[in-house]
Amino acid sequence: MRKISCYFMIIITAICFTFSGIMVKANQHLNVYNPDSIIHQYLNQVNTDSVEAYIQFLQDMETRFLIAPNRKDNAESIQQKFYDLGIEQVRIDSFQCATQIDYANLHFDTITWQYNVIASLPGISNSNIHWIVGAHYDDVVAPNGDPMILAPGADDNASGVAALFESARILCQNQFYPVHTIDFIAFAAEELMHYGNSGAQSFVDSLPSEATIELMINNDMIAHTSSNDWEIKLSNYVGAEWLTNIAEQLTYQYTDIDPVVAAPSTEGSADCKYFVEAGIPSIYFMEKDFNPFYHSNNDLVENCDLNYCAEAIKITLGTLLQVNDSIITGSSAQAENHFSVYPNPTTGLLNVEFNLNSGNREIKYFITNIQGQVVQTGFLYVNVVNTIQINSLNRGLYFISTENKGEIKRSKIILTKN
Repeated sequence: MRKISCYFMIIITAICFTFSGIMVKANQHLNVYNPDSIIHQYLNQVNTDSVEAYIQFLQDMETRFLIAPNRKDNAESIQQKFYDLGIEQVRIDSFQCATQIDYANLHFDTITWQYNVIASLPGISNSNIHWIVGAHYDDVVAPNGDPMILAPGADDNASGVAALFESARILCQNQFYPVHTIDFIAFAAEELMHYGNSGAQSFVDSLPSEATIELMINNDMIAHTSSNDWEIKLSNYVGAEWLTNIAEQLTYQYTDIDPVVAAPSTEGSADCKYFVEAGIPSIYFMEKDFNPFYHSNNDLVENCDLNYCAEAIKITLGTLLQVNDSIITGSSAQAENHFSVYPNPTTGLLNVEFNLNSGNREIKYFITNIQGQVVQTGFLYVNVVNTIQINSLNRGLYFISTENKGEIKRSKIILTKN
């Protein structure tokens, strides 16, 4: 009986391995683009030592209080850090900020010059469409202490700025070419935004008419946890549910943190506030556990959970990779053949154009969800406008891919409703 059972198990195992091989080949055929390998490759490069160094770098400024006299020096140091990480286009955006507060140890009625630091990776398809990754770099201590002298702000919010630095480092290191422009923005003057102006407000108010902001990702306090069960709060702003869904799935799939999605809201907070009010899809990442060193002289790097922070940074970087129209690495980012998908976002009807000078007259397309699963296939005629219905799919983010003579074209689709 044991021999029969043994033979039976061997046969079943062989069948399973054979079936598995068939399925791998089938998936290789159907999933013309699977983002998992690229995302894993990039996220595995998030380095805890680098994160610690960034937070220490900002803490060593001693104070980053918006009214302290070293505020421009701080901005210039952050600008240089972006240069050192490989970003070639970094500018300081100056604005005037009125602040009026009479609370505890804070007594100010003044107008100061403030400085946003904007580091840009230009888009190769449309440089006037922007993805914003933001974090404020200022800090305050209250109700005790003197912020003019010391405001270390390791968790609040050197940790958020570390997410900008580390994401920028990895993208530059891998010669990443975004389809749309990525702006890493270290915002000034967030802490007292309810008592005056802020960097995020100035940025949104001064947007040029030709610029389109497609999304905003905000990191604010992502380096503290008081539990072994790591959790992070994800905002859920109305109109940006698709972005929240992407971040939630990425958090589950690629990190050791459990996402806690907030109830739907129409009101943004912190640096997200002005983006949400402007109708820009936004998401806000923040630690779930309250930090007992909040706004104190003890908000120091040694009181941060750097491993948790590194995992949280993966959410920002992964979200950028997931929403990018295509992942392009190497020295050349130019494509020969034109591939366009519109309108985008769409309510269910897509126009797709694939222009070829020669070759096939008909090519196959695949639509995949953010898990890389094929949800729809069909054929496109080249050099004409093709109309595709995707009404049967649920609202969210998808990718349409084609393959012609080994060359893969890929574009994202944002389906806003069925």
